[in-house]
Amino acid sequence: MLTHGVNIKPTSSSDSSNPIRKKVESLVSQKLHTDQDFLKMVDYVAPMVNKIDIHVERRLMYELEERKIKANREYLKAFGLVNDRVQDFVAKVMQLNSICQDMTNKIQSNKAKTQDLLSRTAALQNEKRTLERKQIAIDNFLSRYSLKPEEETALKGSDADGTVNAKFFAALQRVKQIHHDSKQLLRSSGEHLAALEIMEEMANKLEEAYEVLYRSIQRILSSSF
Repeated sequence: MLTHGVNIKPTSSSDSSNPIRKKVESLVSQKLHTDQDFLKMVDYVAPMVNKIDIHVERRLMYELEERKIKANREYLKAFGLVNDRVQDFVAKVMQLNSICQDMTNKIQSNKAKTQDLLSRTAALQNEKRTLERKQIAIDNFLSRYSLKPEEETALKGSDADGTVNAKFFAALQRVKQIHHDSKQLLRSSGEHLAALEIMEEMANKLEEAYEVLYRSIQRILSSSF
């Protein structure tokens, strides 16, 4: 009897009358029909067996070995394709990582340059503020301890006749005030050289102004007689 491609040897009449043997054969037959792994194996092997003889086992082993080799080759081929794709992906990832690293380095470099530029800008701004404060201090100093151009002109008297007017006396008073302030500067601060130079300059201007005033008075008096 053939059961799902498997020969089951028929029993003799004496064996068929044995209830224990019938029970065993029933259990074996039931086991074969319900064992899915066994049935799948039979379905896989059955097409390889054309005829049953003494060489069937050797042919079957050879066929199974050939199929195993073929399956291994197909596996290696498929694995090679997958490996190529993986290697290509790895290369792209490494390239992307290199690009990212290059961008990171450039960002860090630009950041360092920006920080340096900001530091220099801050230093220049501080220097500018310092110079502005010094310039204001210088302007204030010159405004207090020097004459304006129009005051310098007024101290020389009239170009026409050498006489003096109200502007002359205002400028003269200004010279006296600067001379007095320079004395105070000499006493209250360490600007000795500057104070002495200002005092000397104002003293010379006072002397020149008095000469102008003297000549102006002479002209006025001489014109009266």
